[in-house]
Amino acid sequence: MCSANEWVRFIRVIDSTGVVAICAEVPCPRGTGAQVRAWHLLSGVCGGFAELTLLVLADEETGLPERSGMPDGPVVQPPAGFRQGLRPLPGKLRAFLRRAVTVLMPWREHGWHLVSAGNANHETDPAARKMRPSLARWAYAAVLRAWAHALRNTGLIFPPGMLVRNRAWQYVLANSANLPLTARVTLIWCEHSYLFPAALELKNRFPAARILCNAHNVEETLQRSIAETVADPGGRRWLLHEAEITGFWERCMLRRADVVFCCSELDASRFRAMVPLIPARIMVVPNGVDTEHFHPEPHCKGTPLVVFTGTAGYPPNDDGVAWLVKSIWTRIRAALPNSRLLLAGKSAARHWSKHANDENGISVLSDVPDMRTVLREATICVVPLRSGSGTRLKILEAMSAGRAVVSTSIGAEGLEGIPGVHWTEANEEKSFAEAMVLLLNDAGRRSAIEAAGRNLVCERYSWRQISAGAARELDDFTNQET
Repeated sequence: MCSANEWVRFIRVIDSTGVVAICAEVPCPRGTGAQVRAWHLLSGVCGGFAELTLLVLADEETGLPERSGMPDGPVVQPPAGFRQGLRPLPGKLRAFLRRAVTVLMPWREHGWHLVSAGNANHETDPAARKMRPSLARWAYAAVLRAWAHALRNTGLIFPPGMLVRNRAWQYVLANSANLPLTARVTLIWCEHSYLFPAALELKNRFPAARILCNAHNVEETLQRSIAETVADPGGRRWLLHEAEITGFWERCMLRRADVVFCCSELDASRFRAMVPLIPARIMVVPNGVDTEHFHPEPHCKGTPLVVFTGTAGYPPNDDGVAWLVKSIWTRIRAALPNSRLLLAGKSAARHWSKHANDENGISVLSDVPDMRTVLREATICVVPLRSGSGTRLKILEAMSAGRAVVSTSIGAEGLEGIPGVHWTEANEEKSFAEAMVLLLNDAGRRSAIEAAGRNLVCERYSWRQISAGAARELDDFTNQET
């Protein structure tokens, strides 16, 4: 834990303070949920600091951050086209040698070989299942699981979220060594708990710096919930091993970080249950929404339109879309033959185009520059998530835009609202479909939920209020330590 004097210096003596933030993606006010949360909190909490250095692990193709409202400072990230993972080795002999090395030395590159081999060996990656016969593949998978079980609590293996970015991290770390700010860094800001190994490595360079981790999810809980949606038993068992590896590093974060931001009281209770007498200060900093940007607009008259928004390729979103299309949407079309479904989000064309079907009224819209154009057309929005952690910005944006939401309990997890008042909640495909049909048919009920949802986000989930509250909490913490 940090001393009172160090926190006072951190919060109040901003002219002599530098902040280094490690980000998986470019912070941006209009992007994925992770990008939006990072941008608003870095802007709101660190806005008064003299300089902010961003170490971004996504390559330059993702663009530069929007610095309006954020402290000035350099940005270091890999060049466009930077190769993140290991290049596949052609040839049976090389493939065999890689498998042999993975079995003999699974900790190489912090476990990248072990985790990649474990993922490639089960049904969720069919193209990679090349080992024959099946008995050999089963035996190989058993050895991988045994190694994962033996090594998961040693720190030799990084969380999968860190592993896929580790080469980018090493590039960024090397290219940030001579930045002029680094001589006076007092705070290391870490986005996502799975990047905590990077924060520890950076702390070796700045021993006096304190660590603040902005935990978007309880990653162990998230990965366990994803595993439960995987049909292949081998794949499910492997993903549970990965969840345990991630859980080890989250416990390390709770013991060694100074402050941890989390999205809800539920996530805070999960963190507190992981480590008794946690040294880190746990602060609930919920996700929010720009209520001025996402504002209510009149409904478009015509065919009922159901909208799902989210980042494609993210397992909880992909699973939710598949469940919506395969199990729920046929019920909606039976009740309302003219209704339409729009799946919109980053990389949607790549991951969700297989669901597009003109006959069933399903369309896909990818990489929308301004999600307000989609919400403006929506009659209702849906969040059919069956796995996940943290809280969903898609719900807050829909409610702020004056659109009624139907969500599962997991999709609305962590929100301080009332199901049936601020949104409609359903968890089974039949009840979910019935809730959608009711709102599509009943304009009065829909309007009441829209108004209640808008009032909720304005009162509790404005980014301006949330970031200011987080800064005040940190300041209060320094006063308590004094």
